[in-house]
Amino acid sequence: MSDKEKQLFQNAFTTNIGDPDYHNLTQLKYKEKGKEQELEVPAGDIFHQFRKDVNEGNLPTISWLAGPQKFSDHPSAPWYGAWYLSEILDILTKNPEVWQKTIFIITYDENDGYFDHVPPFSISDNKLPGTGKCMPEIDTEIEHVRFDNEVKQGIPANQAREGAVGLGFRVPMIIASPWSRGGKVCSQLFEHTSISSISGNILQ
Repeated sequence: MSDKEKQLFQNAFTTNIGDPDYHNLTQLKYKEKGKEQELEVPAGDIFHQFRKDVNEGNLPTISWLAGPQKFSDHPSAPWYGAWYLSEILDILTKNPEVWQKTIFIITYDENDGYFDHVPPFSISDNKLPGTGKCMPEIDTEIEHVRFDNEVKQGIPANQAREGAVGLGFRVPMIIASPWSRGGKVCSQLFEHTSISSISGNILQ
């Protein structure tokens, strides 16, 4: 890569390498249903570089924060998701000069996770009468993925899926800023890629 490309790469993938405990783990002990449990957690500050950039006023114009698995609100790791978001806001608001020009956008991927899910509207399935009806002239079959077709195309049976083609599940997006007022809700439909350039970002 050219020097310019290397710099772009390094800026895009900033890590916590400056933290003395970078990539080190420690054991967290806790009780669950009266039983002693242990969980490996990062030993260092998972916000080390972000905290440093905010404190020093060096936060880039656009920053993306993607939480580690244990902080991501996924069903496989329901630990610390709320703490993760709270800590980001705490870091941002401790520096008024940074916070006064920041928009914090929180969003999620299309599926799973501990957040609001609403199944999308989908076209009726002529093979399942309870899903609604269409005019006879409308062929709804092309709007469905079929299990048998998936298998015929070489997809293993345990990975093949069947369902309607269409919109994804609704997921939340929250915008926090000193310029925004609470209580405002937009119920329009949006395409996932319409927010892909700003999802999970901090804009200054």
